[in-house]
Amino acid sequence: MIFAEADEAKRLLTMQFTNRVSVEEMLDLVPKMPVLLSAIAPGFTLLTDLSQLEWMDPACAPEIGNLMDLVSAKGVKTVVRVIPDPAKDIGFALMSSFHYGREVRVVVHETLEDGLQSVPPIHLLEEEGVAQEIANDLTPGAPG
Repeated sequence: MIFAEADEAKRLLTMQFTNRVSVEEMLDLVPKMPVLLSAIAPGFTLLTDLSQLEWMDPACAPEIGNLMDLVSAKGVKTVVRVIPDPAKDIGFALMSSFHYGREVRVVVHETLEDGLQSVPPIHLLEEEGVAQEIANDLTPGAPG
């Protein structure tokens, strides 16, 4: 099963792969991704959770590459992967080098808890004023 969700406010795209994932499920997901990605601004984080994955059809590899290309074209900034067992990587690390640019930061964690902790709670926007407003909101006693 595949679950995908975009959180515009957090600038977070979450993809969870659970149980057994077939190529048919992957083929169903790919055309839905542009709609999900339209709800999120460039500079977002992708959280990919494989912690509950039992098996994925090897025929999914080309579609994973297509998903990576879509996410990269939209402007992903950070990719956080949760892979408890390195044997379940199923080529994500290798494919990343071909589908993401060098500017994309990729981090891998063994637990979902660690992965969630590495997702920034707020993405600071490029505009200095907005970044300062967010910093003031987070600092006790700061003017604002």
